[in-house]
Amino acid sequence: MVTITITSSVLPLCAITPKQNKGIIGDWLRNRKQRVCIKGRWSSWISVWSGVPQGSVLGPLLFLIFINDLDEGINCKILKFADDTKIFKKVRNSTDCNQLQANLDKLVLWAQKGKWNSMLISVRLCI
Repeated sequence: MVTITITSSVLPLCAITPKQNKGIIGDWLRNRKQRVCIKGRWSSWISVWSGVPQGSVLGPLLFLIFINDLDEGINCKILKFADDTKIFKKVRNSTDCNQLQANLDKLVLWAQKGKWNSMLISVRLCI
């Protein structure tokens, strides 16, 4: 979930100044409304407080900034594509197994206890 607070704390680390954040990105995320149409009937407009508009150009960029530090402290191979992340390591002995598990634990900690507290890991997709 991307909010103004999150972007305010992360974007300066990516050389995006607070002025740019409040201007371009802040305006893009603030004061948004949405409604849905089901079988030709429209709902009332409601305010949207989090997330980014789907299908936008800026959305994927914000997501990349959001996960930029995901691999810090990970000492095995890591592949990231869109919202999919894989870590892997050749396991030859119990030490390798323990190191891989320690890296998995770091990712879980990043997702649960990190600066976001909102990222979910889909365990059923893990092999």
